[in-house]
Amino acid sequence: MEVNRILFTIDFTWSIEHAETMVALARGLAEKFDAHLVTLFVVGDLKFYARISVPRSSLSVLRDEIMVEAEKSMARFQDEYFEGASNVSFKIRVGDPVEEIINAAKEEDAGLVVMGTHGRKGLEHALMGSVTELVIRSCEVPVITLRLE
Repeated sequence: MEVNRILFTIDFTWSIEHAETMVALARGLAEKFDAHLVTLFVVGDLKFYARISVPRSSLSVLRDEIMVEAEKSMARFQDEYFEGASNVSFKIRVGDPVEEIINAAKEEDAGLVVMGTHGRKGLEHALMGSVTELVIRSCEVPVITLRLE
């Protein structure tokens, strides 16, 4: 299996322990394959809220504020876990997380996707769904997951 690029999806809800575990996995795989690591965070699309009469101007302001905070979080993540690394790039996308991860894997020509999963069950899983599960089912490249509890 030849892997030149790895898509590493991140979730800023991780604990420090989980972030360290996920970064170690992603960096280890990138080193093993001598691959470039594309680190991706997806900001969920707010268009849904326009359908329930939230003014578009309010959504635009909120989206801009979320993007500013996402960029700050990404910069902190980069500084904390990847300072000086030359084989890593960082991307933020806006939209449906499943679609954006799958599209990014294609666009980046990733040979592998690395994701964490929260392991939700029962009602929580039914209500929240699982981005990881949907990516696994739809992605054209292998997806490695690590359950974070």
